[in-house]
Amino acid sequence: MREALLQSENGPQVAYHLGRPENWDLANKIRELSPTRQLYELGKLETQLLVVKQTKKVTAAPPPIKPVGITGGGEKDPSKMSTEEWMDWDKKQTIEKIKKRLSGG
Repeated sequence: MREALLQSENGPQVAYHLGRPENWDLANKIRELSPTRQLYELGKLETQLLVVKQTKKVTAAPPPIKPVGITGGGEKDPSKMSTEEWMDWDKKQTIEKIKKRLSGG
């Protein structure tokens, strides 16, 4: 059994699976089989583990939301602006803040 696990491409994964406390009964059952039957059972287990690993897990969670833009109004994201665009944008933001303060808002 040890030699089969050492020679297998996925032997470490199979050995890990058999080494978990909840799988000790299975490991002992395989250990008690004839060498030929051990190879068969280990190959079967290896296939099962690979299928589980490759199977995409389906979740009941809803699909992710589509976030709205951080600036709203269709404006470009400031973090994606060129330096010149950002300077113009920042200037407009500053002017709007000053106007709000002067108008009492």
